[in-house]
Amino acid sequence: MTRLSAGRLTVDKQWQPIEDVIGSALNRIERIVGERPLEVEVPSDLPLGHFDAVLIEQVLINLLDNAFKYSDEKASVTVRAKKFENGLAVEVLDEGPGIKPGDEEHLFELFYRGANALPDRRGTGLGLSICKAIVQAHGGEIEIRNRAEKGTCVRFTLPSSGKPPIVEIDDVEPEKV
Repeated sequence: MTRLSAGRLTVDKQWQPIEDVIGSALNRIERIVGERPLEVEVPSDLPLGHFDAVLIEQVLINLLDNAFKYSDEKASVTVRAKKFENGLAVEVLDEGPGIKPGDEEHLFELFYRGANALPDRRGTGLGLSICKAIVQAHGGEIEIRNRAEKGTCVRFTLPSSGKPPIVEIDDVEPEKV
């Protein structure tokens, strides 16, 4: 967090599919997910994103951890990626109690755990502030809001600079065995 706050973090942006990073984040928190309902929505025609996979994986891990931590054991969590203007938008949606009015302004502050945080819940209040710093280092934005039906939506954007590389596949005859 110190390196992020001081602007000393190197962001190694590469062109890559966001679904790979989502899958990697889910693998790392498999123990937390357990048997919980989880949906991943990524369109098959989603373009490559221009971002640092290691850092965005950490953002997803923090957001998913919160979604599972602050929602009922039977409630579903959804990760959704979609095209956004000149880049990608990623959302993590839960079916928890939502956030208390006024908390939206403070949830990304260091050590703030929110009005719904219970003393028996693990956490230090660093996760969302780390997410914000990483997303901003990418030139993106992050926001949190209550969903109309129930729960919370955290949405972040990752702008892409330039165009993704074109991968040409040569027409190669398969080898005969």
